[in-house]
Amino acid sequence: MSNEIKSYKCIDVSKAKELIINNKVTIADIRDTGSYQEGNISNSINLTDQNIEEFLETADRSAPLLVYCYHGNNSMSAAEYF
Repeated sequence: MSNEIKSYKCIDVSKAKELIINNKVTIADIRDTGSYQEGNISNSINLTDQNIEEFLETADRSAPLLVYCYHGNNSMSAAEYF
């Protein structure tokens, strides 16, 4: 078992909804562009290879970052990156 400390938290849907309703979160959708265009969380940003650098330069670092994908596997890796 690793003693590595995570720099992110996995939260449930109700906590995510609370953050979104209170408008206290930046929402990053890391799914492919087609899936994002078919449906997404309001005010989310579709992060891609083309806009990740701009996002990193301009993101509000004082706000929590909610990262989501299809099943949580890719978003967990992305959360570790951020």
